[in-house]
Amino acid sequence: LPQSLTQALGGASTPLSYFFTYGPQSAVNLTSLSGDIVLNARSNPSSQLWTVYPATLSATALQGNIVDDQNALTLFPSPTGQLRLLAGGSVLAADQQQPKINVSDADPSLMPSAAAPTNDISAQSTVLRSLNFASSAQYNHATVPVHTGDTVPVTVVARDGSIGTSAGSSDFMVFYLPKSFQFIAGQDIRNAAVIGQNLASGDISLIQAGRDVVFSTQRGSTGVLSPNNLVEYRIGGPGQLDIIAGRNVDLGTSVGVTSVGNTQNPALPAAGAGVLVMAGLVSPPDYAAFTQAYLADSDVYQAQLAQFLAQYPEATGGSPIDRFKSLPAAAQQRFLLQVLFSELQASGVAAADSANKDYSRGFAAINILFPGSLESANGGDLNMLLSRIATLSGGDISLVVPTGLINAGAADTSAISKDTSQLGIVVQGGGNIDAYLRGDF
Repeated sequence: LPQSLTQALGGASTPLSYFFTYGPQSAVNLTSLSGDIVLNARSNPSSQLWTVYPATLSATALQGNIVDDQNALTLFPSPTGQLRLLAGGSVLAADQQQPKINVSDADPSLMPSAAAPTNDISAQSTVLRSLNFASSAQYNHATVPVHTGDTVPVTVVARDGSIGTSAGSSDFMVFYLPKSFQFIAGQDIRNAAVIGQNLASGDISLIQAGRDVVFSTQRGSTGVLSPNNLVEYRIGGPGQLDIIAGRNVDLGTSVGVTSVGNTQNPALPAAGAGVLVMAGLVSPPDYAAFTQAYLADSDVYQAQLAQFLAQYPEATGGSPIDRFKSLPAAAQQRFLLQVLFSELQASGVAAADSANKDYSRGFAAINILFPGSLESANGGDLNMLLSRIATLSGGDISLVVPTGLINAGAADTSAISKDTSQLGIVVQGGGNIDAYLRGDF
C-alpha cells in the first residue's frame, strides 16, 4: 500500500518519506454474488499516490454492475499485473464522473519502496510523472514494455449490459492499457475510450458490442457541433484492433480510431496494427462454412494460408487446415476476411472482362460468409461523419457492413472546428483500405 513516514533525527522532524509496499504479485480480488461493486479511491485527494491500486485488480459482479465512482485509478506496474472487470450487468462510469483507469506501463524500478523511499510526490516528481497516464513516453512507458511476453489480455465484460456510460450521457471513461485487451458487452459500448497497445504481431485487441459501439456527438451551448478530443480508440504497436457491433458503429465527434505504431511509445515495433471495423451483423458470420468452402474444399488460397500460419508457430495439427482451426477465432477471422476481399476483387475483375458482367463469384462468397444478408433489412451502419479511421505507421483498414452503409466523413469542416486531416479514412506509411458493404459509401 502507499505509505508515509515521518522520522525524527536530533529532535527535528524530517520531511515525510513515501513508499509502496506493493509487489509484482500484489492483487485485490472483489466478488459480489448479487449486488454491485463500486470502485472509489478518494481517501486522500491531495496526491495521485493514493489512487494507486495493487498490480492486479479483479472485480466480478455476478448479477450486478461494476461502477467506477472516482476520478482516476492506476494499477501498480508489474509484468504480471492484470485488470479484469466482469459484470453480469454493466460496467459503468458513475453519474457526473469521467474516470480514467490506468494499467501502468511505467518502469517498476522507478517506484519508491521501503528500501528506497522518496520525499517528493509533487506533480513534477519522477514517480508521479511515471504513474500519470498523460505524461510523455519517457515517463509512463518503460524502455522495455513491462508486459513483454504477457499473453493474457486485459478483460472488461458486461454480459447482459453495457460498458461506459448510459444513453444520453455526455460523460465518458478512459482506459489506458499496456497490452492487448478485450471489451465485450451484451448491449452497448458507449463513450468508453481505450488508449492501448499490442506488443506482438499476433496480438488482436477487441471492442465488441451486441448492439452499438458509440461515441456521443458533442454540441456546444448554442447547439453547434464541437469536437470531443478526449475520447478515441487508439492502438499502438503491431497486430490488429477489431471493433465489432451487432448494429451501429458511430464515432460521433470523437478523434475516432487510430493505429499509431511506435509514434507514441518508441519501445514498440515500428509497424502499426491493422484496423477492422464491422457493423450491421444481423447474425454472426458463418466462418465455419467459409473455411470449409475456401480452405478445406479448395486449394486456391493454400500459399496465402501457409504464409499466414508462419506467423503462428504455436498452431497445432498435422495439416494446414487443422493448424488454422487451432488458432484463436479472432486470428481465423483476420485471414478469412482477407479471402473475402480477394474473392470480391477477383469477381470485379472478371465481370469487367466479361460481356455479361457476371458477379456471381463475389455474391457466392458473400452468401456463404453472411447468409441472408443480401435480403435482410438494414441491421446497422458505420457512421464517421465528423471523425476519422487511420493507420499512421502502416497497417490495413478493413471495413465490413454487410447489411448497411458507411458514412465516411464530411467533405469539409465547416460544421465543426476540425482540420480536414482529422476526417475520413487514412492509410499512412503503407497498407490497404478494403471495404465491403451492402448500402452506400
